[in-house]
Amino acid sequence: MKQITLTIPDNKFSFFIALLKKLDFVKIEKPSGLQPIPKGESEQEAKEWYSIAIQSMAKTYSDDEPDYSDVTLMEPNPEYKAWKKGQ
Repeated sequence: MKQITLTIPDNKFSFFIALLKKLDFVKIEKPSGLQPIPKGESEQEAKEWYSIAIQSMAKTYSDDEPDYSDVTLMEPNPEYKAWKKGQ
């Protein structure tokens, strides 16, 4: 298992953690300190946004969603043009 360190903006932290918790292969260690409450938001507002994020993420994939990691490309896209930096 690989371990990474990420820097997430305070105002996106709760949403990001909610997304990660939906991934069953990701292990999240307890974050140090409390989850930040974005400036200008009350604790209740932050909890409401967190709840909305969890509900939205839950709707993203169904329980019987196929695992796309095993899908092979059957035919190339003839209209695909590789992107080059600076274009």
